[in-house]
Amino acid sequence: MLPRHAPRRTGSSFQVILLFMALAATMASTPPVALAAKGDTRAGLFIGTTTLTVKNHRTFGTHFGATFGWEFEKDFLLTVGGSFVSADGDVVVTDSGGNSQLVNISGTTAAARTGLLAYLARDPNSIANVFVGAGVSLLNYDFDFTGTEVGQTSGTSPGFFANIGVEINFTEQLTLILNLGIEAYRIKTEAGDSTGLASGGLVFSLRISG
Repeated sequence: MLPRHAPRRTGSSFQVILLFMALAATMASTPPVALAAKGDTRAGLFIGTTTLTVKNHRTFGTHFGATFGWEFEKDFLLTVGGSFVSADGDVVVTDSGGNSQLVNISGTTAAARTGLLAYLARDPNSIANVFVGAGVSLLNYDFDFTGTEVGQTSGTSPGFFANIGVEINFTEQLTLILNLGIEAYRIKTEAGDSTGLASGGLVFSLRISG
């Protein structure tokens, strides 16, 4: 019996993850960075893996983008950012007659988002500091799920996001950030029906300060 999903992953994202993990292993013994202060700003680039799930059809891909934060109050930041996702995979689809076939599905999304980020008990003597965030986002999507009930569809949709992550402070100039996030939207299928889209995954970024 064929499995319901047989996704195909690309190897480039995992090579990036391995590179960041190796960097973390070699620098873990260095002292922590000093805490940021009210009024500070920061910007960074990120890359990682993600999944796009529409009507129980899941595809995997690469997620990258940029973010900017302004610390308007100690341990609280206003954030803005944008990201791009490119994903593809193979899924097994069973029709009403019980016949199964393997079809390729793919999609791209571009999102703009803004929200709040809060640090949880940020400690100057700790190498790691945990944060959480949430907010609203606007998604532009383009999917080719031909062979499924989703079909070919594109458009723009509002939604929301939430994330949790950890900053690992290697030196006063270098911070590794691991961020696990999820986004949710309502999109239109090719037939015009409304359906849910969930996107989520783990992204990595480095923050370098002077």
